Amino acid sequence: MASRRRHALLAKANDRLMVSFREAFARIHDKATRAGVPIILENHPQGLLASAADIVRFLDAEGYTDMPVIYDVANAVAIGEDPVEGLKILWPRVGIIHLSDSPKGQWRHDPIGSGEIDFAAIAAELRRRAYAGRIVLEILSERPLQDIGEGAAALRRQGLHFTRDG
Repeated sequence: MASRRRHALLAKANDRLMVSFREAFARIHDKATRAGVPIILENHPQGLLASAADIVRFLDAEGYTDMPVIYDVANAVAIGEDPVEGLKILWPRVGIIHLSDSPKGQWRHDPIGSGEIDFAAIAAELRRRAYAGRIVLEILSERPLQDIGEGAAALRRQGLHFTRDG
């Protein structure tokens, strides 16, 4: 089975991967639906559905109108996507948001405030949309509890309000 990860230098291989991905995803979706198990897609910089637009095109073309999406802002930044624009494209499919920081053009999940992501703009968009879904701080660090706590406090100062449950 193919990894379902795209290769930047092999566009034709990516087209072939998408064919097998569609077929595999349809089987997974069917089995999950019959079992009552929800599934959710996430944007991923190495995946076939790297951008918000890729995800929407896939979901619309395949008829998955009710499928929620995890939108990872650091994954978006890694491919050069503006997270606020990505949120707009995916709205109202956004079911979970992953927050971490990163320098632009790099794929990282650093502590909030250590990179270049504009969390104030993200918070403003989420307030404008009255987002009440789940937010996950997905931070990779040597001191995760401290960095998650400090990141949550920094996000609150920038106008992003969330609870421990969402």
